[in-house]
Amino acid sequence: MSLLPSSCIARPLASLPLRSIIAPVHRFLATAAPAQTTSAAEIDAVPSGPITRTIPLTRRYAQPLPEAPVSPIPSPASSSILRTSEPYTVSRTPTRGLPVYQLTKNGGNLKLTRVRKLSGAIEALRKQLEETLSPKPEYVKINPLTGHIMIKGHYKNQIDAFLETKGF
Repeated sequence: MSLLPSSCIARPLASLPLRSIIAPVHRFLATAAPAQTTSAAEIDAVPSGPITRTIPLTRRYAQPLPEAPVSPIPSPASSSILRTSEPYTVSRTPTRGLPVYQLTKNGGNLKLTRVRKLSGAIEALRKQLEETLSPKPEYVKINPLTGHIMIKGHYKNQIDAFLETKGF
């Protein structure tokens, strides 16, 4: 059922008189929602001032939480003692993992390993990884912009074990 008369639909709205456009809409609004009136007594009954909400405490919230076992986390100062012998540092991720990632490119044909979060003498780490992993020397490269070491092939497990033995 159309709100506008059928004679109004065929013509553009700009050519119609304003009364013929508003009247059907006004009739629809009048039948759709009856007007609500508010008396002066209802307005006075509404509390004035700030509205406060209280949340009832239940037994579940009132009980103290059980204490979780706390495992000791090594402080950065104590773990840096192990790293002082190396001219480079490898920082851990926020989840305390080693920043070694496997990548696959070219539809799965090119396998890469990326070592991130490096500082210090990165060239020394590159040479040690070359000796440890024994790939071709041209397969281990340093990206000078990002400071990452890129290695052709998937060597994540070997690099993780190598960095763990070094104390990182």
